[in-house]
Amino acid sequence: MMQTKERDVVIIGAGVNGLSIAYNLAKIDNKLKITVLEKNYVTSGGTGRCGGGIRSQFTTRETCEIAIKSMKIMEDLSKELNTDIELRQGGYLILAHSDEELEDFEKNVSLQNSLNIPSRILDISEIKEIVPGIEINDVIGASFCNMDGVANPFKVAFGYLDRAREMGVEVITHNEVKDVKLRNDKFLVKTEKNGYSSNWLVNAAGYESRKIAFLLNIDLPILPYEKEIFATEPVDHFLDPMVMSFKKNFYISQTVRRELVGGYSPQEQEPSDSIKSSFSFINHATGIIAQYLPQLKSLKIVRQWAGSYDITPDALPILGPIEEAENFIQANGFSGHGFMLAPFVGRAIGSLIAGKNEYKHVLKNFSYERFKRGEFREERAVVG
Repeated sequence: MMQTKERDVVIIGAGVNGLSIAYNLAKIDNKLKITVLEKNYVTSGGTGRCGGGIRSQFTTRETCEIAIKSMKIMEDLSKELNTDIELRQGGYLILAHSDEELEDFEKNVSLQNSLNIPSRILDISEIKEIVPGIEINDVIGASFCNMDGVANPFKVAFGYLDRAREMGVEVITHNEVKDVKLRNDKFLVKTEKNGYSSNWLVNAAGYESRKIAFLLNIDLPILPYEKEIFATEPVDHFLDPMVMSFKKNFYISQTVRRELVGGYSPQEQEPSDSIKSSFSFINHATGIIAQYLPQLKSLKIVRQWAGSYDITPDALPILGPIEEAENFIQANGFSGHGFMLAPFVGRAIGSLIAGKNEYKHVLKNFSYERFKRGEFREERAVVG
């Protein structure tokens, strides 16, 4: 007979958001019995397959607000987790290719500045000053925020993991959730190895969050989209900001370990949970990025990989409770921004479960119920 463990909180997904929630919740109340369940290994999903970018330049007030909060936490995270997360704030340089796009950027910067995000519009000479050698024949300007940057997703996730375990959080890998039922206000979670009875259930399973919600007859509007990335050999430092383009759908950055990490996506994609690398990707990605940074043409690609974005109809995450099952907490649908938002999401969800709920007004903006009400704000700053 399968053993059933009594827990206060079960979190499904040992990516950076699941682990951030576990850590922040245990930090508030280390008497809680918290278990994190992972189908594969820690960071096996989107966390271990992302490009490590962190930015606050978004197009909706809701995303800007949580992005800047998350950035402020990220700046002190190495000290908090006693782990060097390899944060490098060289900025994000977002290229504008038309007058219309530049006008949109100007509106975005106005919004961002109203929320104390220090972004600004750059002209061609300023772009070339920040990235010497860049070829921008089809670019007329850019937005830039020197607060933005990159960090190591593995260092952040394992920093949360180590500190959470020190506070008594149980993290079990290679243990897939097979069934979930809600009976008498308790979640009964059945896995490959055992069962759990829990007061709270957190769905932080990335693109598989929809599958988890289906177990409770809840249909989350999340679809998986495959995204591919490459990394080069290390080279002398030359690129301070992340360079990206929404129109051309690419990004490229240099880490503190000196390799270049870049991504590119076709403009039109069909939903897919495939994580297979392709020659087509590397051919197109290197071609378009070398168009803007020709000094990269001779660099060797040392590896490429793929992962999945968990994308919602408005590209905003789903955070917080659901009316059908109030203690079934969502932390998914990040649409490519899960890593950069994880520090804030962990604090907000941790506060919610612990009963403090100091971020209730913020989480309300990302409620699952918005889809029932037909409230779509559409975050347009999505790339890669």
